[in-house]
Amino acid sequence: MIKKIFSFLFLLCMMPVGMGYIGADGNTVRAEGISASRWYNYDRSSYLGIRVGLNVPRFYYRGFNPGPETQPLSLINAGLVFGNRVGRTVPLYFETGLLYSEKGAKFDATEDIERKTYNLKYLELPLVFKYKADVGFDDLTIQPYFGGFLACGVAGNVKLYEQRIKENPFSDKYLKRFDAGFRVGLGMAFQNFYLDFCYDIGMNNLAGKEFQDYNYDDFEGRIRTGCFTANIGLDF
Repeated sequence: MIKKIFSFLFLLCMMPVGMGYIGADGNTVRAEGISASRWYNYDRSSYLGIRVGLNVPRFYYRGFNPGPETQPLSLINAGLVFGNRVGRTVPLYFETGLLYSEKGAKFDATEDIERKTYNLKYLELPLVFKYKADVGFDDLTIQPYFGGFLACGVAGNVKLYEQRIKENPFSDKYLKRFDAGFRVGLGMAFQNFYLDFCYDIGMNNLAGKEFQDYNYDDFEGRIRTGCFTANIGLDF
């Protein structure tokens, strides 16, 4: 599945590069039409974007004393976004799309639990407002944004190292499938090339009804996600 996603995004990235043809005199002639005009129009009122990046997720627990020992994971995200200008006098855009995003955490062994790793694979719907500020340097813009996200778990596993088995992470025994929260970030664009950094704060309690990873008497059953993301991409 991951190979198919990256193959598709790679083909999309190559499409603008091929916008041209060889004329009768042997010179390259720029292609005309909607696609070519969008590629060379950096001040467009709407855009389609390709995103590929790195996730560094974590879990937030409430009700543990002391808290569990966790290690960060380096995972991936990829997908498409669509933005449309909503401000008449200011460059304010609304952006949404569909992203494949991996999250999770690695837990060290304690007296209460064995060593384990949560690998969670989500389809995400971003919902953010983005302000594109022209810094006056060539075609460079700075793009702070704020909003939220909706996510649905579609695959993944909980790897139990001592038992040497993998279990479904989205069950009453472990975590709920749906997540939602806030997203804040900062993007930078030069012409069609894009770079951004953001942080997600999950607001949904992911603990399943029968969550039993820990046996603390004061456990309130509250688990939330957090995720730092760095992305590169193209807008056209």
